[in-house]
Amino acid sequence: MSKENGQLYGLKPTNFVGSLLNVTYKKSDVDRVLQDHSVTNDSIIAANKKLHVKVESCLSRNKNLQESIDTLTIEKNDIAKALELSENALQGATDSIATSNRKAATQSKVNKKVIANLESELAVVKDKLAKTYELNKKLLVKKAASGLKEQTAVVGKKKVPKKILTCASVKSIRKKFKEGIPQKELAVFFNTSRTTISRIVNNKTYKECLPKTKTPRVSKTARKKNNT
Repeated sequence: MSKENGQLYGLKPTNFVGSLLNVTYKKSDVDRVLQDHSVTNDSIIAANKKLHVKVESCLSRNKNLQESIDTLTIEKNDIAKALELSENALQGATDSIATSNRKAATQSKVNKKVIANLESELAVVKDKLAKTYELNKKLLVKKAASGLKEQTAVVGKKKVPKKILTCASVKSIRKKFKEGIPQKELAVFFNTSRTTISRIVNNKTYKECLPKTKTPRVSKTARKKNNT
């Protein structure tokens, strides 16, 4: 810039040079600042890129986490349904068991009543059987006694009544003895002594009551041959 130009702007030559130097210094400062801002801007862009990468990673992780949460929610719902079904089944089983117990208790009461009735009926039947047994025993004793005949036997100079069994009674004694009835019971049943029963079953007495054996008939021609 010439002196005329300096004078034109109302500046003294010396002041004009100083001002020009100041402007030059300020321009260098501005360039330095701009350069620093450029470096800072690059750092900000690089940091922004890194932050963007981290944000994308966080979003991906958040997406995976949301998918896991959804899966867990579905599993939770399935578990809740399964638990509800299990509770319903358990309640049904409990109700069924309670119903069965009530039925069993009712049936037990009925069975007890039936058993009590049967026991009372059995007691009545036993009493009737006992009375029937005693009655039959008396009737049998009378029947056996009616089969005896009285006959007098001479003992010294006195006539003593002697009881003799009929053939029917003797056959009955022998038959019952073969069936396994002891002699003692037969003696009580037929109202006689055990010795008499022993002699009868051993065929020592009342031989006339034994079954008769048929002897084969021999023709006259056979007799003649035997004689010759």
